[in-house]
Amino acid sequence: MLIVTFLIAFLAACGQNVAQVPQPPEEVEWSAAAIGYEDVQQANLGQLEPAAASLIKVSGSGTDIWDARDEFYYVYTPLNGDGSLSVRLLDFAAAHAWSKAGVMLRDGLAPDARNVLIHISGQNGSVLQARLQTGAATTNSAGSDPNVPVGGWMRLTRTGDQIIGELSSDGSSWTELGSYTVSMGQTALIGLAVTAHSPGQVATAYFTGLDLRFGTQPRPNPPKHPTPQQPDPDPDPKPDPEPEPEPVPPGRPTTPEPNYVGTWVCGTEALTPRYQPTYYVSTSGNDSNDGRSTDRAFRTLQRAANVVSAGDVVWVRGGTYSSNVSFQRSGTSANPIVFESYPGECAILDGSGQQAYQNVRFEGANYNVFRNFVVRNNPAQGIQLVNANDNLIAHVRTHNNGLSGIQNLSGDRNRFSYFITHDNSDGSNGDADGIGLSSGRDLRIDHCVAYRNSDDGVDTWLSVNTTIERCISFKNGVQGGDGNGFKLGGRSQVVNTVIRYSISFDNVAEGFNYNSGRNVTLEHNTSYDNNVYGFIVANGQLRNNLAYGDLRRGWEDDGGNQVQTNSWDLGIGNPLFLSTDPSSASFLAPSALSPVIGRGTNIGLPFSGSAPDLGAIPHDETIESFLGIPLREILAY
Repeated sequence: MLIVTFLIAFLAACGQNVAQVPQPPEEVEWSAAAIGYEDVQQANLGQLEPAAASLIKVSGSGTDIWDARDEFYYVYTPLNGDGSLSVRLLDFAAAHAWSKAGVMLRDGLAPDARNVLIHISGQNGSVLQARLQTGAATTNSAGSDPNVPVGGWMRLTRTGDQIIGELSSDGSSWTELGSYTVSMGQTALIGLAVTAHSPGQVATAYFTGLDLRFGTQPRPNPPKHPTPQQPDPDPDPKPDPEPEPEPVPPGRPTTPEPNYVGTWVCGTEALTPRYQPTYYVSTSGNDSNDGRSTDRAFRTLQRAANVVSAGDVVWVRGGTYSSNVSFQRSGTSANPIVFESYPGECAILDGSGQQAYQNVRFEGANYNVFRNFVVRNNPAQGIQLVNANDNLIAHVRTHNNGLSGIQNLSGDRNRFSYFITHDNSDGSNGDADGIGLSSGRDLRIDHCVAYRNSDDGVDTWLSVNTTIERCISFKNGVQGGDGNGFKLGGRSQVVNTVIRYSISFDNVAEGFNYNSGRNVTLEHNTSYDNNVYGFIVANGQLRNNLAYGDLRRGWEDDGGNQVQTNSWDLGIGNPLFLSTDPSSASFLAPSALSPVIGRGTNIGLPFSGSAPDLGAIPHDETIESFLGIPLREILAY
């Protein structure tokens, strides 16, 4: 049993009558159990302080919470009669697109017990589901919203046999998703449920703002209609019974996890969300065809790009194609235009023999999704965006191009996710980055690996409000380039770049360089064995970072910084990494004896407890488990 003390946020704060809401006891007993499978990792509740910002870390494995039998990890307490539980899913390290983390009311611990669950999934938004009878199949008929991001709030409310599921973006204004009528007797179990949807894998959810209430609750807002679901265009032999969501709008997606283990690009399984194809391209096709089926496919991707409109989806069969493609048509937030390799196949866009201006180009194109391609051998950039906004470039490998692998010349709110960019070089000029952001606002880079590029791995240059998370950059600066792992600004302007959970090692120059950009924020990053400084920053904020083994020194203070609990502030030398070999699963992971354990400051990021470990990887995690980056497999390419 675990004893957790709650601070109750009374409904008087919302202008409601608190006399109608009984106050819970000062202490509530919580238990934790693996349901339906052998436990692989214990939940770590910690202690809730008298503020709603404390974190609860719950890790779970299991096949799923679905069908007639569940496998998940449950942290629960008895609920006698009516009541409610609300919580925020602050962050979610999912093992699958349908990994689930949410609030559950359950009639006992049997794997086939009646239950109601409102959850946010790894990549497919929120669903309210229920098993109405013991041993029956699970239903999700009450409601779903595929656009709910990680970071949202969930609440279950029980009034008699009616159980209501609600969602909120701020924890105060709630919208009913739906409800079920389920008889569970006077006493049921209520708590937090996490399933990996992937046996043998572990999904980790970070919850905050937990609020448990007993007694009859005020009626929530009127329900909204469930979002219509798209049929699966190409179901697996064992299709997932959950509804297929509408596509997440490009530029505003959550931080998803890949739905297969591999190098992110051209895997054996289809990516999620899965889209309904409307056009096909094939090496055996003909541009005089209508492109509407595999046997009437277009021959070139350019032909498809010329005819698509909002909501169209182009599947490109495996093979090698010209990379001279200009995308100039726009989708919408709700109906993007999608270009991707045919599921389970790999389309390679090759620029051999092309002119310098011929490459993959998004020119004035908005709300496009471009994913699951290899882009290589272009004389200039591999992928280039010009005056293009709200696009998603994901699950791509771009290499051996004559300039940067990916270049955002101009355009706002573009997202670059799950990509690998390497060996891009313009020879002795050294101007090819792995990814370069020449300008643009509110751009996002996450889950990336950049290496052996002639200039920098990641260069945010004159972009503003760029966020970088969970990236690794190494061995950059070949052939005379600057050789920074991460370059975070330029021209002394206010850039507001934020970088977290990222690693830079063995670069020709700095690991992390502000490059005169102002107001940069660096949190929980690791620099190792770079050939000048680990970190060099001015007029920035640095917290909980770790530097070790950099040739000149780990930290160069160019003035005006706010620094807090970085390894150099604390006088920490050798962090006692488990391994300094990039081919090791434990590369740059602190050992159990590391002096960086528990030395950080709680800054509201998803770490359990008030004193997180320094650097990008906690001591009980690895690059693959915590950052979601299969570095060893990528290096084996």
